[in-house]
Amino acid sequence: MRTSIHASTLFERYEGNPILTPTHWPYPANAVFNPGAAEVNGQTLLLVRVEDYRGFSHLTVARSWDCITAQPTNMWPWLLQTSKMCWST
Repeated sequence: MRTSIHASTLFERYEGNPILTPTHWPYPANAVFNPGAAEVNGQTLLLVRVEDYRGFSHLTVARSWDCITAQPTNMWPWLLQTSKMCWST
């Protein structure tokens, strides 16, 4: 017999969410989406998808030392889609 564990028993939602919003970015941003996170050298490194006002997304990096507050580390988009990128199915 399998026992299911609900996520609410494993994780506690931080009441101060969201910790990253468009106002945190040093350049114009329309939206910030849930980042991927990894612990690197004692800090939390976040790979964040940010959408600009044209609706285009790019990836950038934010860092946190306490897992509650985070700040972008780049003054400009880190990884942008270019016109030369081609996606095939």
